[in-house]
Amino acid sequence: EKHTKTDRIDAQLISRELKDGRLEGIHVPDVDREELRSLFRRRNDLVKDFRRIKSYIKMQLLYFGIKEPEEFDNDHWSHKYRKWLDGIVFENPTAKATLESRMRFFRFVDQELRDVSTQLRRYCKTYHKKDYMLLRSIPGIGGIVACGILCELGDLRRFNSVKHLAGYVGLSP
Repeated sequence: EKHTKTDRIDAQLISRELKDGRLEGIHVPDVDREELRSLFRRRNDLVKDFRRIKSYIKMQLLYFGIKEPEEFDNDHWSHKYRKWLDGIVFENPTAKATLESRMRFFRFVDQELRDVSTQLRRYCKTYHKKDYMLLRSIPGIGGIVACGILCELGDLRRFNSVKHLAGYVGLSP
């Protein structure tokens, strides 16, 4: 069976559903929440940039056949590891210039990520302290995850039950 779909027909259908009380409103976040989301999403972008620049630096080392000492064989970039990277000697000065440029960008993103994370936690502690601290009391929920929950879900009291919340975030049908 073929259905004709037009804006006029859709509008009539929506109007009928609304009139009969069968439509449920959606939650629209306020400006404050949208601004918090914007900062949280900026942090997520920085996390991606951070991973990407670390990957580029590692790829450059591989490309030029530079092996990392075994003590640095992990994902954490300690100050000692960063000093080792700064001290690498290349035969070609442009290779050194490339690594130095990447290290400057790495340090910039690292600091920016720290600053934005601090701003997020400070904001949530100041304006959503009760909910923030309550979320932090749950094992495994740190400051940034608590901020993410607050900015993406808003006031959790708007959910009638845990089941309703789970359905909203897609964890249950």
